[in-house]
Amino acid sequence: GYLDETIEIDITQNTIGPASTKRWAELLDVRDLPKLQILGNWGNELGDAGIIHIADAISRGRLGGLEQMRCGANKIGEDGFTHLMEVLLTGVNPNLTVVGFYDNHTLGDQSVTTMAAVAAAGHLRKLEKTDLSTNAVGDDGLVALCAAEREHGAFPSLLEMRVAFNRFTDRGALALAATLAAGGFPKLTLLDFTMNKLITQKGRDALTASCDGTDGPKRPFVPAA
Repeated sequence: GYLDETIEIDITQNTIGPASTKRWAELLDVRDLPKLQILGNWGNELGDAGIIHIADAISRGRLGGLEQMRCGANKIGEDGFTHLMEVLLTGVNPNLTVVGFYDNHTLGDQSVTTMAAVAAAGHLRKLEKTDLSTNAVGDDGLVALCAAEREHGAFPSLLEMRVAFNRFTDRGALALAATLAAGGFPKLTLLDFTMNKLITQKGRDALTASCDGTDGPKRPFVPAA
């Protein structure tokens, strides 16, 4: 078919919801898109049901070449993102380089902790960029990501981590600072930690020290908290 060679689909900002997403996911069983690398799907209305339909298609072996999931601003919550991560935990697709689920507002600790488990299992080693900004992630989720990196070297390719506008306190900031100071996230060149208003000066100072060479290797960025 004429879509067999498609490597990118951009269907952003089209009010696409779970019903049409379900139909598309079912059609993949008839004609897969094996070379699709980039799914640009932000600014729609997938909700949990929509992303679950996509995750289930991946679990059936569809979209085997997928590398980038750009699904921000889709009203996806804990159930949907957790389900996606549970599918990835099986190792069905260890090739993701971009996981963009910003501005979904309700992604939280449960789903991000599951993401950490995926990483700890070695299935996110190619991940280069992740954007979880403007959600409801707290310390437990961030600590779990840091533990995966510290104990398993889970993110050797990560270049950008965007986690602005979440619910971290000093506990999360200190865990991240300690991981950075120990040489974790070795390729990280961008850390967007802005507008996490529950962090005090103690947490901000620790993050700065972990990157400016005071504690650990000098980083090419200064984290804003």
